[in-house]
Amino acid sequence: MKNGAVLDLKIKEGKVEALVQGSSSKPYLVEITINKLNKTKWKNVTEICRHRIDTMEDLLSGKFPRDFDEFFSDSRNGLFPSPKEIHFKCSCPDSARMCKHIAATLYGIGARLDEEPILFFKLREIDFQELLKKSMEEKMQSMLKNADKKSERIIEDGDVFDLFGV
Repeated sequence: MKNGAVLDLKIKEGKVEALVQGSSSKPYLVEITINKLNKTKWKNVTEICRHRIDTMEDLLSGKFPRDFDEFFSDSRNGLFPSPKEIHFKCSCPDSARMCKHIAATLYGIGARLDEEPILFFKLREIDFQELLKKSMEEKMQSMLKNADKKSERIIEDGDVFDLFGV
């Protein structure tokens, strides 16, 4: 078994646990915890996701929408945790804050997030289904509110022929 190989990786609510093979015959236990998203950031997340059901569906299917770049990467107001919100622990004897076993685990997490971006919400202890439901409800309320208003995008019957050059 190669040193630094991640043998097992579990992503749970706000926590990652991994077994990483080191130079010892027994693998090391790595734990990475991430603070729960605070209320201010949660409010920001819900505001960004309002009426964005199409983008949320892309995310659910494993596609990372470009218009969510800042939303994910901004450590001050977005989902991405600041360095103070991430905590590392490894059972190896290395005294470094971030040993090679932790680095291997972070690499493994990155690979898993590439395959399944929804795990990021799990790490931040956000119920993605609830967020999706809330976005859908707000979109529906907005549509119902505007249902009685006449749209400016309606083409009059007489103009339909002109549109197609008939």
